Amino acid sequence: FINPTPKPIASAKQEFCIQDNAKISNISATGNNLTFYDSLIGGNVLNSNTLLINGNTYYVSQKIGDCEGERVPISVVIYNTAPPTLTSPQTFCISENASLAKINITGNNIKWYDAASGGNLLSNNTILENAKTYYATQTTNSCESVARTPITINLVASTIVANDYNDMICDSGNDKKETINLTTYESKFLASSSLYKFKYYDDKMNLINSFSAYPIVLGNNEIYVNISTSKGCDK
Repeated sequence: FINPTPKPIASAKQEFCIQDNAKISNISATGNNLTFYDSLIGGNVLNSNTLLINGNTYYVSQKIGDCEGERVPISVVIYNTAPPTLTSPQTFCISENASLAKINITGNNIKWYDAASGGNLLSNNTILENAKTYYATQTTNSCESVARTPITINLVASTIVANDYNDMICDSGNDKKETINLTTYESKFLASSSLYKFKYYDDKMNLINSFSAYPIVLGNNEIYVNISTSKGCDK
């Protein structure tokens, strides 16, 4: 009568995170004198420091006394979680007193840090600072992304202080008319003009839609500019 050595007990699929740098020794299996192989039959014995490869199947047997039993296959999945996605920079009103929780971001189980690697884990209630860059990860399948997504924050004031601007244009064609791009003057009105939205009106307060090619005539041409923030912070 032959009493065969039973197979070891192990989950057929085992999952790891890429940052774990998992090895054969990290595979969970229950039995005596376990031996791991790279094949169901024959093949090579794998030592405990062999790094696991995503998608590979490994085989484990146990030995009781002088008898080694059949091998059990274990499929390995290693997750390399992608970082979350967002648009950077993002703008907030100073008066909002916005926190990290207010940032528009797509991902699961978001975590925030103050550095691209290492650094400190930040609470979602951390108040945003102007011109500061924060870094986000996401976690799926219990694995946090190694890469972090950066975002820079712009804080804008509730009251916009803009300057009037005058310019003189030469009649280059001597035809008493010229065409100008009104957007080229935006930086003349206030600093950090890229954080604001501009609308243009003629002297009768009609909205100018063709502001990138606006015709002017000989003499004075008065143009009125409405400036607002993308967050609607102006009052």
